[in-house]
Amino acid sequence: MVKYYRENISEMRFRNPFYYEGEKGRKVDEEYVTGRRVIKTIFEQYKVALKHVDEQLFSNMQVLSKCKFTYENENYTNIDKYNLNYKRDIIDKENWNKFHTHSNLAYLITFWGTPHDITTELDNRLSEVAKEWKNSDDSIVKNIIESARKLIAVYDCQVDPGDYSGSLKNKDRSITKCGRSKGKLNFFGGHQYHLAHYFRHFYRSVKYIDKQPSWLLSEEEKKEYIELLRAQMSNYEQALLFINSISSLGENWEYSGGVDLITKYDLIRNLPEYFIPLPANKDEYLKPQYFYPNVDFEWKKKTSKKK
Repeated sequence: MVKYYRENISEMRFRNPFYYEGEKGRKVDEEYVTGRRVIKTIFEQYKVALKHVDEQLFSNMQVLSKCKFTYENENYTNIDKYNLNYKRDIIDKENWNKFHTHSNLAYLITFWGTPHDITTELDNRLSEVAKEWKNSDDSIVKNIIESARKLIAVYDCQVDPGDYSGSLKNKDRSITKCGRSKGKLNFFGGHQYHLAHYFRHFYRSVKYIDKQPSWLLSEEEKKEYIELLRAQMSNYEQALLFINSISSLGENWEYSGGVDLITKYDLIRNLPEYFIPLPANKDEYLKPQYFYPNVDFEWKKKTSKKK
């Protein structure tokens, strides 16, 4: 399983949407990313999507204010469907509700991408999330998709690609659109080819170990084997696993799979507390402990014994 995991990573390759040639032909970022660099670049795209979603929800505040889940006071109640009242001892409900919707929308855009041939799938997925905003129409979803489609790959921007690239990566709320482009190649090309296989294999590996009978593997032995899998993962891979697990695509990891796999085996133990910045506030982060308070993170000063 470790061998297959490494092969999955090594075979990843795609053209870097952040790449461009600056003054005097100076290359910014690699033109093509391979291996673990693919995961890091996908994570950077997710951060752009998170900024984009935040911008669109902020601009649609008047529409959302009419819904049951108002944006101003973050009065979402979708947390209740996960029955977290008994599963989470120290859950921060306000932050969970606030960041879950934003992250879910951003990850779906990153995963499916915005090419025209994937519009129906992406629209359906985002509409499922928007159903939680009762009394709202689908205009917010359409605005999010259409405006995301206007973001093009940096290397395809003919006018000031450096400024355009900076606007994608900085922490300002607004994202500057590229003035002119060569062929309008989408910035969000989609990664279902990379991520679907990657997470499917990793999930089956963890489940295979977890389901072994006690006469074959003790609980401690299961944890040791899964630690070997976790040791293969970079911080960016653990960050993407975390983002995937709190999305509607990856709920089986913990929120609907019947077994708390991430908490039980500390699968994101090495994920730093301040690793995923939020665009709305430069001092605010999508902290993993909002969603997995019982994971024994290595940055905790004192580790508590698991229940």
